[in-house]
Amino acid sequence: MSKTVKQFLIAGIIIVVGIIGIYLSMAFGLFYYKSYTKDVHKVVCDNIDIRYQWVDSITVTDEMVHVQLNQWTVASFMRVETDDVNFYSMFNIYNKLSDIYEEKKVSVLAGATGSAGHTMSIHNGKLQYFSRCSDNNCALSLKELLNYVLSQKSIVSIEAEYVAGQTFDSLTYIPENTHVKHLMGQAKYSNNISVITAFQGLESLDLVFYPGESSDIVDMSFLKDFKDLEELTIHGNIKRFDFSNTELPNIKKFTFKTSTVSDEEKALLYELCPSAEIVIDEDSHSC
Repeated sequence: MSKTVKQFLIAGIIIVVGIIGIYLSMAFGLFYYKSYTKDVHKVVCDNIDIRYQWVDSITVTDEMVHVQLNQWTVASFMRVETDDVNFYSMFNIYNKLSDIYEEKKVSVLAGATGSAGHTMSIHNGKLQYFSRCSDNNCALSLKELLNYVLSQKSIVSIEAEYVAGQTFDSLTYIPENTHVKHLMGQAKYSNNISVITAFQGLESLDLVFYPGESSDIVDMSFLKDFKDLEELTIHGNIKRFDFSNTELPNIKKFTFKTSTVSDEEKALLYELCPSAEIVIDEDSHSC
């Protein structure tokens, strides 16, 4: 073997080892390792899948613990569905860090890379979830997400967008719970939306309605079942809702984002919520 060939081989080995070293350093967040992040670092490294995820940052202060995981660009480019990997990694890390640092606020983010930012996060008991996956091949369905989240008593707020392209009215059952205080999600104009009354502890509800195959006028009388509800926000066409037999005396703020509202419809909203501050946003798009 000539000297030149040996040099090329040695250079190749050094490059390969260097690439692997950089990969592992990023995957396990070695650039963010410090003595005071040791416990956090161990929890994070025990609960990531380095095939798809890498540690973007770890921050520990007197008040909070913050972890951000990102998805490898190759996985995103190849459209590998890793919502379930990100979701369970995020929860495992959040739960373990919450046990260790009871006195601190814990924040964990996970998901896409680059300008798209994270697709899901938990911050001090508040879950935000956004997914671009919208077909039957999605790794995590809305049903699976809710079943798991509702088993986690530490979660007090859920904001779920585009989970496998599903809306709340597509569900036939949601486990009853009282610990979730805020819910934001999507629905089609359907009379199956009353399934969300399983959230018996709601203090704040934000629903975005989209057209589907049904021409239903949505019966909103299910809102009476929320005994603790104080803030209500609805995005949709006011003409697609039936508020008869609905009184909401406990509502303190009602925001309706819709198209043009008639004087008669405005009067109905004030009658529904006699104690509420009512905000009607007629500039919003409605379907």
